[in-house]
Amino acid sequence: MGYLRTLKDHPYLTGFSIWSYNDYRSNYKGTPESGFREWGIVDQYRNKKAAYYQLRDIFQYWQQE
Repeated sequence: MGYLRTLKDHPYLTGFSIWSYNDYRSNYKGTPESGFREWGIVDQYRNKKAAYYQLRDIFQYWQQE
């Protein structure tokens, strides 16, 4: 997540995209036994994961002058 802090240094960038907001069910090969791809910043029940708080801190950093 550290590289996200550097985006503030590039005024020509207007944003970025979170690829997976929440964990999701999948039948794709390599999916864990739980059946969920665990890539989100919240889990399948929308409980906040560590990445949620890391991203929140990045957003707060960007708001600083």
